Amino acid sequence: MMGAGALVNALAFSGTNYMFHKLSASDEERKRHDLAIEKFQKDHNAWIKLRQNNIDAEQKRKRAARTAEDHMQELDASMREYARAWETANPEPKFYQYYHPNEDQKKKDYLSAFVAVTAIGVVAYYVL
Repeated sequence: MMGAGALVNALAFSGTNYMFHKLSASDEERKRHDLAIEKFQKDHNAWIKLRQNNIDAEQKRKRAARTAEDHMQELDASMREYARAWETANPEPKFYQYYHPNEDQKKKDYLSAFVAVTAIGVVAYYVL
């Protein structure tokens, strides 16, 4: 019984394969189809490789830019620290450290400023 079942299954399988083979496209069409698939796969693989190379190049460029940005930030922080240390150790000389006007000079400066502001106010009042 098992042998007969196996024989029936084998015949059914072979028969359906033969029937689908005869109903399907001709051998020429199958060859043309297979050639088209081979060309497509070749071009698709080349496209995937080119795409991956472009992605890798872009990632490498971004990584280099990030590295450069990190180096610039480190350099900027170092220069700021150096400037702070330099200014602390060697303060910039200011003019007020060397010149102290006396009281008469201060009064003259205040008076000249008052006269100038008053003159500008009078001119503005009459012009406007």
